[in-house]
Amino acid sequence: MEMYLMKKVVPIELLLLGALRFLGRGWTIDDLEEQTMISQETHRKFLHVYLSWGSTVFYQKHVYLPTSEGIAESSYEYTIAGFPGCIGSQDATHVGMLRCQYRLKQYHDSFKLAMPSRT
Repeated sequence: MEMYLMKKVVPIELLLLGALRFLGRGWTIDDLEEQTMISQETHRKFLHVYLSWGSTVFYQKHVYLPTSEGIAESSYEYTIAGFPGCIGSQDATHVGMLRCQYRLKQYHDSFKLAMPSRT
């Protein structure tokens, strides 16, 4: 790590990689600290900023409704397969929540996991 004005500079690439591992692989913040030698608190703060940015700025830039041309193109294969009117399918990953607030537990109970989860 480089020194700048007597503060340690944390490589943004490691924080981003950590955020993706946290979201995609289910790593804990403790796992991220062990693998990157960056404190849990730094990872936690970055995750909050990254998730907020991703759910607003990144989402608005890259997620959009399909055009009528795109819908026709997508529905063609589904129609041939016997699903007329279908334009797509999706999958989700259930991520267990180890520290779900008790008052919110009923909203996150899942039949797929033995603990509260988010998709």
